[in-house]
Amino acid sequence: MANAILKLMDGPWMARQFILQPGETIRVGSGDLADLSIPDARLAQLQLEFVLANGICQLTNLEPANEMLVNGSLCKTANLKSGDGIQVAGALLSLTLPDSFQSQVALPPNHPPKNSQDGNDTSPPKETLGLHELVEALGFPADVSSMLTQSDTTTSFLEKLVAANQHASAILLIASSLPKDQALQWARRTLEDLQIGSKTSWEANRMEQIDRWMEDPNDTMRRSVHEMVSSDDFQNPWSWLGLAVFWGGKSIAPPDLPDVPPDRFLSSKGIYAALQICALQDPKNAISRYLHMIQTGIELIK
Repeated sequence: MANAILKLMDGPWMARQFILQPGETIRVGSGDLADLSIPDARLAQLQLEFVLANGICQLTNLEPANEMLVNGSLCKTANLKSGDGIQVAGALLSLTLPDSFQSQVALPPNHPPKNSQDGNDTSPPKETLGLHELVEALGFPADVSSMLTQSDTTTSFLEKLVAANQHASAILLIASSLPKDQALQWARRTLEDLQIGSKTSWEANRMEQIDRWMEDPNDTMRRSVHEMVSSDDFQNPWSWLGLAVFWGGKSIAPPDLPDVPPDRFLSSKGIYAALQICALQDPKNAISRYLHMIQTGIELIK
């Protein structure tokens, strides 16, 4: 039986790969006990475990403190298929499985074809969710989702969230309700409106790169934004906005691999993280900062 190949696709250890044989258990991490050791302090010493058995490759995140994304979706465990992209901490990996595995772990329906790197970087159209479906899909806590009634519009529900001091939920709802390009532009303007002090050269560089992508949203520029922020510590909202730009495209896989579409709300969650950090940069005025974000978002939704 042919072997599987696990390859690092990003960062200074790009192209390092590991052969996985059927029946093996392979652990990935930053420590000496890992079968595939990646010298990245953001990774746990033992971070990921791959088990190949019975025609299935099962992946487990051994250290939940570092969130794991498979094809852009958060998960703790996953049964993988060939071409899947795995991201955790600073590592992006791609898995290639032999044909015998693919016959038992089928590709999802409507698996998108490989896209051209030179085309405009816009995601394929997706079905529009109603407000109730959207709230359910976003997984709001029960005390938040229970506030939604059949007669609510997005605007009236946002007003309820504000009245209940559920500002973070309102930010996520706006980011997920707007078209991706409009949501990114809203976040970009908001970060500049609420900037504290003068921008550092570091912040200005990221804003400039994001603006270039907004002026010409092609895949090459999107990946350039990702390359710039990928080594950040993500304590700054501009880093998260750059990641949201990357997650808003057609694929989170390297350009020479088959497309790995991001989860439909992944870009929205990047925007949410950026605006959350922005609001809390000035804790004493966090409420007024939230209200500014929400009001400008509501004006776009109306």
